[in-house]
Amino acid sequence: MFPRLPLRALLPVLFFLYALNFMDRSALGVLGGAIQADMGLSDAGMGLLHSALLISLPLLILPAAALNDIAGRRRMLSLAAALWSGAMALAGCAAGLVSFGTARFMAGVNEAFTGAGASSWLAAMYPPSRRGKVLGLFFMCLPAGMALGTFTGSLSLGLTGSWRPCFYLLAACGLLTAVLVPLLPDAQPRVGAGAYASGIALVLRSRTLLLTGLGAAMYNIILYSYQSWTPTLLARAYGEEAGGTTGPAFAVMLLAGAIGAWAGGLLADRWQRRRRDGRVFAAMAAVLIMAFFKLLFYLCAGRVGYGPACVIGVVDGMFSILPMAVLFSIVQDVAPEEYRSLSVGVMGTISFLAGGAWGPLLTGMLSAAFGEGAAGMGAALALSALAALPACCFLYGMRASYVAECLAAARRSSSSSGE
Repeated sequence: MFPRLPLRALLPVLFFLYALNFMDRSALGVLGGAIQADMGLSDAGMGLLHSALLISLPLLILPAAALNDIAGRRRMLSLAAALWSGAMALAGCAAGLVSFGTARFMAGVNEAFTGAGASSWLAAMYPPSRRGKVLGLFFMCLPAGMALGTFTGSLSLGLTGSWRPCFYLLAACGLLTAVLVPLLPDAQPRVGAGAYASGIALVLRSRTLLLTGLGAAMYNIILYSYQSWTPTLLARAYGEEAGGTTGPAFAVMLLAGAIGAWAGGLLADRWQRRRRDGRVFAAMAAVLIMAFFKLLFYLCAGRVGYGPACVIGVVDGMFSILPMAVLFSIVQDVAPEEYRSLSVGVMGTISFLAGGAWGPLLTGMLSAAFGEGAAGMGAALALSALAALPACCFLYGMRASYVAECLAAARRSSSSSGE
């Protein structure tokens, strides 16, 4: 029997586990040109590979979330990490679109379990007054994972001349986390499957979860399209002028997003202290700010020099993850204690079905329709940024329900403490 790790290890281990999902996606983005050349894929075909994982998530998130709550987060997140490692190994061996697409589809298992399990785990182990800050620190794993994946993909391709070794390295990292997760501390309440099923209706009736999921769907269209296609945009827009540096340049842009992840958490906590629906307005502001800088970057790419475009890209990258901690804080504010993972799962399923899963594919199809050049890709990405407008409409519509459901959650918590 191995000893448990201390509480201070919880955030770093979950941070790395969740970051693996974004290392994988960003590595695929920077390796996309080599994969397309090797397999003879069009932009639409490559877009399908980007979206295959995202399409699998709506099928996996709700069962994964329920298993996290019933079977235990430690057990299920460790299993998910091991299965994800197998998917990465399969990707490294892939011979064509079908086998690679199958590996991408399987890779969704880690995000399905960890996306719901890790945020609910952290929310349960830290007080509500620090929830936004802790989740903001946790969601710094998105830009960190994206940047590390881009660096890893670029470096492995440069050193070996092949896109395959990167996926074998990711598989090894997944196995490491599969060993560490069972050693983490947790105070998760145990609930039987029968009792758990009887309370699911409470979660499914939540107007706040529905509208947060729809707002997150629009945000994810912007984020996943950016992550999947920006290396391609830079390579097409600047070619020889970039001198093969588009991968590292994009990694720096992604890494800048850590500032936004941290700032989003602080924004969520600060606005909530000022008004009962503060996190709703914080989410709207974060989405609009992020979309404005995305549009600015896409419209400048190819129209200004490579150096200025990279500077604009770094500034833009700072705001890419700004809404993330705010959206997850909203979900955890209204979630019943026994259904924290399921609540995230409901929000996540809606967000992927209603838009997130289709972002890279739609952007690739639009680029193909516009001619597949730098101008076509830039126009397609700029159109994706307009999804911020319906996102804000959905978020604004849940102000009253958010306040009411927060009060109901507080009453349930007080009643449980009294018992």
